[in-house]
Amino acid sequence: MSLLQSIPFKHAIHFLACITIMKEIEQNQLTWYGHVQRMAEERLPKIALKWMPKQKRVRGRPKKNWMDRNKEGHERKKPK
Repeated sequence: MSLLQSIPFKHAIHFLACITIMKEIEQNQLTWYGHVQRMAEERLPKIALKWMPKQKRVRGRPKKNWMDRNKEGHERKKPK
């Protein structure tokens, strides 16, 4: 018996819907990133996107920021 056969249909549909929504969000983020990259350097969204805080982070594993997740999404979209 495979994993898909053991999952109830309503749970499988919910899981697939979540994947679809996550892909759409990722696509919208990449589209917005491209839009901001084409803006002039003095525009506020571009300044905010490039801004890096000067504070020290807390101990432990660094949290992923928006730019890190965006780069990962961009790498997944690249043709191999």
